[in-house]
Amino acid sequence: MYHRRYSLIFGVSESARLDSEQTGLRAETIVKNCRRWDRFGCPATSEGLTAFRQQALAAGMSPHTIEKTITDMLTVHASIGQKLDAGKRLRRPAPEPKPAPLETINAIWEVSPHWFRRWIVLTYWTGARCEDSIRVYKAVTSHTEVIRLRADKTGRNHVWPVMQWMREWFPLPTYHPLNGVSLHFTNVLRDGLTLLCEQAGVERITPQQLRQHSITEWSRANATAGAIVHGCGLGVLSHYLDPLQILESAAPRVRLPECFGATSATGEESLLANFRRLDQSAQDLISGTAERLAAG
Repeated sequence: MYHRRYSLIFGVSESARLDSEQTGLRAETIVKNCRRWDRFGCPATSEGLTAFRQQALAAGMSPHTIEKTITDMLTVHASIGQKLDAGKRLRRPAPEPKPAPLETINAIWEVSPHWFRRWIVLTYWTGARCEDSIRVYKAVTSHTEVIRLRADKTGRNHVWPVMQWMREWFPLPTYHPLNGVSLHFTNVLRDGLTLLCEQAGVERITPQQLRQHSITEWSRANATAGAIVHGCGLGVLSHYLDPLQILESAAPRVRLPECFGATSATGEESLLANFRRLDQSAQDLISGTAERLAAG
């Protein structure tokens, strides 16, 4: 059985919950995909790969899930020196993003417990993937000045500015069920969203749709800011741009749900963001003018 073989190779108990920030979630994902392969009983051969694709498609599995399962199964073999040809990959349909509507976010907010509202705020602002959002949730404290994250999937470093309206959600709640980064806790969030949508009487949304909405709003504010939040890379510009400064400039223009109580930036935040965009001579001029006005 491939999931057992994985456990023997990497020293992972079949029933263990892996809470390692960098490897736990990935390990659980591979075990889950190997279990899926085992259910079809196909051998690890060219013929077996073809049979698995056919049977999985007939069972209603998506091309993305099928190919990801094959990739992880081959990873297990590669770890013990058995390199296998993946064969002809299934064509994956182009994604059709469906960002969570603002109306839906406002609706589920009304029936959400405090700990879940905190997750909604942080996920909306960072656009983090579901697994990474748990790490953001645990890392942010009352003293956080800048939110930082190393994405588990891509390994990219992310950074986000902190706005004043967010701070009331920074203290970690006394109760929250997100005690580690694992498939179990991502399921807690997905199932929680489903339940809240049912209670609010709105169409179900997923953590991915919340991420899509976040990236859409950052992109509306500034296209480069959207690319930074997504993590798709800026090419050679990454050697010259300071991501935090770009996001600080765009942050006051990011549209927020009404339920956050901060649908627009405060005058002070907007003024500060614009001030930072000026060159030194313009900043000196503004500072001098402000001092004269304050002096009466």
